[in-house]
Amino acid sequence: MGCGAKGVMTLGQETDIAGEEMLNMQHLEASPDGRFVLLVETERSEWGVQQLTTYRISAQRLIELMRAEGERMDG
Repeated sequence: MGCGAKGVMTLGQETDIAGEEMLNMQHLEASPDGRFVLLVETERSEWGVQQLTTYRISAQRLIELMRAEGERMDG
């Protein structure tokens, strides 16, 4: 395949009741070397404390999981 993973994609986001401040967000991003896909979860409390949790999986393993568990869409 070639160059590996690239870019960032937001998966989900939760805002406060007024819709003004982001409370929680999940996004996928490529590792700097392109070998891994990172799931980054950002959580903020009402006191402004922010916690970042990151998970990683190899790009190849993510492809395998999607082929095995994902819904195939031909077209």
